[in-house]
Amino acid sequence: MKLCVLTSCFLYFFAISGYCQKRVSVEAEFLEKLERSGSLRYGTIYRATMKWEHVDGNKRPQLNYSEIHEVLPPDRWRTVEVTVKNNKARKIERIGDNSTFYERIDGGPWQMYRGGTGADIGGLPGKTNTTYKYRGAQTVAGKLTVVYEVQEERVSDDAANGNSGMQENRVTKYWFLKDGRLLRSIQSRSVRRKPGTVRLTIMYEYEPKDLHFELPTQ
Repeated sequence: MKLCVLTSCFLYFFAISGYCQKRVSVEAEFLEKLERSGSLRYGTIYRATMKWEHVDGNKRPQLNYSEIHEVLPPDRWRTVEVTVKNNKARKIERIGDNSTFYERIDGGPWQMYRGGTGADIGGLPGKTNTTYKYRGAQTVAGKLTVVYEVQEERVSDDAANGNSGMQENRVTKYWFLKDGRLLRSIQSRSVRRKPGTVRLTIMYEYEPKDLHFELPTQ
């Protein structure tokens, strides 16, 4: 009887140990890939297309904000931001380099850039529990990728704004190309007892042939 109990304990210990090692391994693999993908983007021509949507059940997703971010090394960049509110769209375009920044609104005249950092998906302050998962291989737009998923659960401690105890969940999927570059990420954020979710989708294009722009002349 004692032998059976000891055997069971050893099996349980090794099972838990194996699970912990696997979890740490997936986390380490993902963080390494994410860091490498950022390094690979540095100094390269690329375009990132982002959109923030509100998703509520079977209803059509409602687009709240979109942005195109383009980079031409060594120092030129361009962003096009569109904010939708009350069915009205507002477009802000910015072009800059290391010394000069320009901005125009809704196709108006160019002016020197004066602040503004774009949208943020937001979040509640508090303690976060994070889980990393490997979701296998998947073909996206004819390209083979490996997929990782990051699950975050956060309970707010923001008592000052009446949010104490409110639970927020985020699930983010990342699609990495074979060479290590990030092709796509999709994040869904939901708050318990609030309808719908906020979804952020980012698609990356590398060395797009149609990417070209110049700084405005005044």
